[in-house]
Amino acid sequence: MEYKTVQQYYATADGNRPLVKPENSRLFALDFPSDVSVMKLTADHVNIVDILPFKVVNEHHPLVASGSVEADGQTFDDIFVYFEHKNVNENGDSVLCNYMTYGKKCPICEERQRKYNAAKASGNAKPWDDPEVKALKAQARVLMNVIDWRNREKGIQILAGSDFILRQGVLNGSKVNRGDSEDKNASLVELGQTFTIETYDYKSKENKITEHLYYASPTNGFGVEIECMSDTFGGNEYAKPIRFGLRARKEQYKRDIVDKTYDLPSFLVQRPYDEVEKIFYGVSNTEPNEEFETKASIEIASKNPDDIPQRPTDTPVAEKVEEQKVEEKRCKYGHKLGLDYETTPECSDCLDENTTEFVACKKARRMIENL
Repeated sequence: MEYKTVQQYYATADGNRPLVKPENSRLFALDFPSDVSVMKLTADHVNIVDILPFKVVNEHHPLVASGSVEADGQTFDDIFVYFEHKNVNENGDSVLCNYMTYGKKCPICEERQRKYNAAKASGNAKPWDDPEVKALKAQARVLMNVIDWRNREKGIQILAGSDFILRQGVLNGSKVNRGDSEDKNASLVELGQTFTIETYDYKSKENKITEHLYYASPTNGFGVEIECMSDTFGGNEYAKPIRFGLRARKEQYKRDIVDKTYDLPSFLVQRPYDEVEKIFYGVSNTEPNEEFETKASIEIASKNPDDIPQRPTDTPVAEKVEEQKVEEKRCKYGHKLGLDYETTPECSDCLDENTTEFVACKKARRMIENL
């Protein structure tokens, strides 16, 4: 008689893997239904997608919560922005940032503020650069309804990624320079519509208006090219976007396709303060608060809201600055030069891409602190 042995299974476990495969118990800031397809970018070829808008009808949309727009279905969003804290504990959990998304209290942002203050008090000249402070910073992320040109049979998919890389990349790739005869986008203007964005230009010290092709129009939009290169992060390989552009669509859509796109804010996993606190610390130190409020105290506009830490307006330094009427200058992102030094998501980008302006901002901050 031949006996069946289980030794092969034990040999496979080899002391490094559990005998029973564990369930995926990690928590995420997003929750996609099982029938939603999520698109992955590739470095094998140029990715081309049609971005489609969705109607703003959800009361939990940050711009509705802030009072900027009405949830009446008359306004459309196409690249939805939210903020999340990634890998907040040993389990690798990620949670929605209530402060940056809705202007509400967030225990992780509060802990980041405490660590910032402690680093500064210890004599750290760059407390914002402290590893623990940086690790707790909320990251701006985006979601989009897209149709992949190479996989149209999959229908509408969700494309997720970094706000700085994807949203800013699409906006830069859709800019129109009508005065440049060689500008490719200028030649596409007659095929669709355009929209404008107003920002503050530090060099000219004036508000700057840029024109963009409206890529997301269902009936006369444009295909968005996303060229990627293969890169690694944390030992994992991924497709890193390196170039964005627009091209004429092969086919347009009927206007009612917006009735089929996903309501992107509905994918956000909203957790009350005490639940986020428990996930972050492992135990809640506050009284239960089951009600999640969404009426924001700040307005989430086209640019990211100011990140903490911020200098309180009632400190002696701030009062002295106001008293001496220091000239208020702004950087290219519209933030106050010196006063907002290393307090916004764009500051780290400025260090890499606008070194001269970053140094000027740093000098302005030192001048303020020495008043």
